[in-house]
Amino acid sequence: MRRGEDPLPRRRSNTVSLASRRASHGHGDARRAVRTPPRDRAAIVERLKADPALRFTETGRNLLMLLSMHTLKAAEWEEIINNVPPHCSGIVAQLARDCSQMWSEFAMRVEHQVANIV
Repeated sequence: MRRGEDPLPRRRSNTVSLASRRASHGHGDARRAVRTPPRDRAAIVERLKADPALRFTETGRNLLMLLSMHTLKAAEWEEIINNVPPHCSGIVAQLARDCSQMWSEFAMRVEHQVANIV
């Protein structure tokens, strides 16, 4: 503490990683270019499922369900894409964009909330 270091290294590392992610990704397209591989996403969601703060609350379970839906492998996404009926493609594409925007806003708000707590 005398050296000005945070006595809670875990929080400090979260703050540093949040700041570095914001600096490296900014608000532009770079954020979209860096994706967690599907296998890693699935493993991360599995770890989150073990967190009592998430699995023992309705909102936590809802979040885990939503996150689990996005752990599909590339081949599974391809199969879904290939089976969208042509007459539905425009609306499905727009809904996907809407969902993407909602997730992006969700991510920014979650990061902002954590930054305000730390």
